[in-house]
Amino acid sequence: MNRFRFLPSYHFADSTDGVIQNPAELTLRDYTITGSEGGVGDCAEKRSDIPSGYEQLAYIESTGTQYIDTGIGFENVYGYDVRYQSVGKVTSATWGLLDGVFGVNSSGADTKIWYIYSNNKPGVSIALRGASGINYYYPSYDAYYAATHHVKAETDGTVWYNGENLGMLSDFTTATKTGSITLFTVYDANLSKPYYYSKTRMYHAKFLAQDGTLLGDFVPCKRVSDGVLGMYDAVSGTFFTNQGTGTFLSAPLTYTIPILNNGTKAAEIVRSAPLYAGESISYRVDGLPAVSLNSDSNALTIGTAVQPGSVTYRYDTYQH
Repeated sequence: MNRFRFLPSYHFADSTDGVIQNPAELTLRDYTITGSEGGVGDCAEKRSDIPSGYEQLAYIESTGTQYIDTGIGFENVYGYDVRYQSVGKVTSATWGLLDGVFGVNSSGADTKIWYIYSNNKPGVSIALRGASGINYYYPSYDAYYAATHHVKAETDGTVWYNGENLGMLSDFTTATKTGSITLFTVYDANLSKPYYYSKTRMYHAKFLAQDGTLLGDFVPCKRVSDGVLGMYDAVSGTFFTNQGTGTFLSAPLTYTIPILNNGTKAAEIVRSAPLYAGESISYRVDGLPAVSLNSDSNALTIGTAVQPGSVTYRYDTYQH
């Protein structure tokens, strides 16, 4: 009887123990993915309207001292679509346990999102055009920080939070003041300075006019020429950078590359760039191979667990 044992130190479970009766074919191989001219890999958030000279990022993150002035007058904003994640507390206000994700805080002008945490109840507070806000609370800080918050306030006052309809904002007021919408902070009541800072990862921010047209479409980017981080406005074609102190943090976009086994997706690898022509990646089974012997065949089925790296599979043949 021929027995095949795979090296180094790979051994099948007792149910098969690697015994193959007169194998017609033994196929053990590395997974190799080859790049293409257009790039192999899918990224759902990749934008086609970001010009060369800017690298789109997954997010930029404030540490509590940075902010961006969008130049968009809050009095012209009738709706917004913002996706973000809170990563800590700042408590920069002299009253109230809250931090500002974006917006202005002024009578008759409230258009903002708060991160609120009074009484140890973390949550999201949503306001638009002076209307009474809507709050959404989490049972714990761990749950709140783990969540990505996607808030949509439509021009008719409908509020959506992570796809859930939270109801309608009403009793809108007419703004009697003017000022700019800011990101990563909320302006004070006198609209004189950014006051309520936050520790926020910003994934995107869009602002709507009364007729629903886009006033701003802000995408986290890095300026390639000098590495400066900021938000690129796809509406105006303007790159907005930090107006506060310190430096934003960031993370690259991620691209998912499928790994196929006989045409079927067996696993996937995630990396920070597509795989272009002239590049390739090899993957191998990791640790104890997840392989099985088909009951009606002498072929081996390769398992789905893969890791970066390259290894040559070898086997020894010996008589039992």
